[in-house]
Amino acid sequence: MKKQLIILFLFSLQASAQNTHFPKVKISVPCNDEFTNNYKGKWLIHEPVNAPDYHDEAMRRLNAMNDLIRQIYPQPIGGDAGWSGEFAKSSFADDVKFVPVKDRDPEETKTRINLVYRYIYSFVLFPWMCTSNPNEIMNMYPEGSSGSIVIRANDLQILNQNYADANEWTID
Repeated sequence: MKKQLIILFLFSLQASAQNTHFPKVKISVPCNDEFTNNYKGKWLIHEPVNAPDYHDEAMRRLNAMNDLIRQIYPQPIGGDAGWSGEFAKSSFADDVKFVPVKDRDPEETKTRINLVYRYIYSFVLFPWMCTSNPNEIMNMYPEGSSGSIVIRANDLQILNQNYADANEWTID
């Protein structure tokens, strides 16, 4: 019985905390899809950029990516817009040597590492939707989004390790 009360308490605490995250707005007309699809949203204050090796050039580039998106989409419609960025040191197109090993696949040894900076910029749209109250709309920030634009530089996220390590991706 004690476990059940604790679980019930934690569940109600989580549910009440979630309601504070999802902003609700009173509207003067009944809510419908046409209203929410045309509702003028706003640009949200973005989360701090994950940049362990932070320097001004990284922020200049991430801000330039955000400026480009804001030129394309200056006024969010149907949702609020937010963005985040990531910057990290990485390597790309390293020179490798394959050393034969008896009864196994050859072992890969990096002979030259090409250090690069990896940038990831993400634009996310948090949609407005009708609630159970006909004169109220709700936004799913920060939990749910309906779409995003991601700009990656020096990052081959489309390849998983099975493909990236295959012989088809090697030269000579």
